[in-house]
Amino acid sequence: MIEIIKKKLQYEKSNYLLIGDRLETDILMGNKMGIDTSLVSSGIVNDLTTVVAQPNFILDSIRGVL
Repeated sequence: MIEIIKKKLQYEKSNYLLIGDRLETDILMGNKMGIDTSLVSSGIVNDLTTVVAQPNFILDSIRGVL
């Protein structure tokens, strides 16, 4: 999936923000793609002390993006 998305990106990576609610899938993919990530605390329990993947931003709600 990462390779397909990379091929479709038409802008500089600095213009992207991957928003997700899971460290081990969403945020890890963004880290591997080299783009900024934002973890949304939407009820999913994530252990932020593990080093699976670290988000650039943490939001309580998706409204924080607006």
